Amino acid sequence: MKDFVKTVIRNFSKQYRQQTLPEDLHTQVTNLFHKEKKKYSWRRFRNRATQSALALALTFILAVNLFPGVGEAASVLPGFDKLVQLVTLQTLTAKKEASEIAIDVPKIETATPTKVATALNKKYLKEAQAEFQQVKKQFFDGSRVSVTGDFEKVVDDSRFLVVKRTLTQIQGSSATTTQYDTIDKKLNIVVSLPLIFKNEDYLSVISEEIKQQMNEQMKADTNQIYWSEAADQPTDVQPFKQIKPNQTFYINAKHQLIITFAQGEIAPYYMGTPEFVIPTKIIKQQLASPNYLSN
Repeated sequence: MKDFVKTVIRNFSKQYRQQTLPEDLHTQVTNLFHKEKKKYSWRRFRNRATQSALALALTFILAVNLFPGVGEAASVLPGFDKLVQLVTLQTLTAKKEASEIAIDVPKIETATPTKVATALNKKYLKEAQAEFQQVKKQFFDGSRVSVTGDFEKVVDDSRFLVVKRTLTQIQGSSATTTQYDTIDKKLNIVVSLPLIFKNEDYLSVISEEIKQQMNEQMKADTNQIYWSEAADQPTDVQPFKQIKPNQTFYINAKHQLIITFAQGEIAPYYMGTPEFVIPTKIIKQQLASPNYLSN
C-alpha cells in the first residue's frame, strides 16, 4: 500500500512539474486524480485504510497546487500586487419621477494586469448592468423604487483582497443584499469554500458552530432572533439546518473565515445580513492545508 501511495504521489508530481499552473486548480487536480486512479486495480485496495491513503495523496497534491513552498511551481506563480486600488469604473444612473437608480461599478486596478482581476471586473460590470436593466423596467409599471449600489475594500493585505458589494432597494420596505469576493493574492485565485477544504465535512462542522453561536446570542439578548430548530420557533419559517457549499463568505483582516447570510434568510429582516466568525481551530482539521488561514 505504501508503494502504491508513493507511486501516485510521484506520478502526480511529475505531471505537475511538466505543466503550467492551471487557472482552475481544484478541477485540474481532481481530473488528474481520477486519471491516475484508473491505472490501478481498485479491487486490490477496497479496504478503508487504503481509501484513506488515497484521500491523503489527493490532499497532498491539492496542497502542492494551493500553497507556496509545497511545490516548486508555486514559487513562480504570478500574483496580485501587495497594494491594490479599488476604483469606480462607472455609475449607472436613471431617474423618473419618484424613482431612481444609482449603482457604482467597482474596478480592481493592479500595476501588473492579472486574469483574475480582469475576470472580476467583467463580472462586476455585467451584473451591475443586469440589475440596472431589471430595476429600470419597474419605472414603467408605476412602481416607486430607489436602488443604490456601492462597494468597499474590506481587506487588502499581503495575502488577501476582499471586495464587498452592497445593493439596497427601497420599495415600500428596504432590502439589502451583499456579495463578497475573496482573492488570494499569492495564488492569484478567487477563493471558494470547496477549494480550501479537503471534503464536504466542513459543511456540518461550520453549521454546528453557527447553531451554537445563534443560541448563545439569543440567550444573551432577547432582541436577537434566528430561525433555529428550537421548539418555540414560528412554524411558518424554515429553520436553519446547514450552510450551502456556495455559501457567501469572506476572510477578514485576522484571516478568520466569516460566514454571511442574506437578509431574511435565517432571521427576521430587522436583523440585517447576519455574519458569524468561525474560529480557525474549529475547522483546522477540515482545511486542505491546516495553516491556510494563519497570519
